[in-house]
Amino acid sequence: MLERLNDYFLTQPRRLVALGDALVRAGGFLLLAGLVGRVAATGVSTVKGLAGGAQVEVALSEVLPDYLSAWMPESALGYAVAILMLIAGLISARTGRVYERYLGN
Repeated sequence: MLERLNDYFLTQPRRLVALGDALVRAGGFLLLAGLVGRVAATGVSTVKGLAGGAQVEVALSEVLPDYLSAWMPESALGYAVAILMLIAGLISARTGRVYERYLGN
């Protein structure tokens, strides 16, 4: 199975570059969406605190009830996965470009 993956990416290294670009975009989008969600949840929590109630942690599903927010990172583990996607994308894109240079594709 791994041999087929190696053949798939090494015969045309541009595929590896495209995979890296997709991973970088997806990881960056997840990080951005998570940060926007964190800002929204913190803002709602602050407004609730200013209204006289206790400033409690507000879940993202309460802030955006109409949207599916399961894919947005809310914890350190979610942000770590997004950062790992970004790093894996950078490494694969760089490796694909090196292979392109050596193979002349």
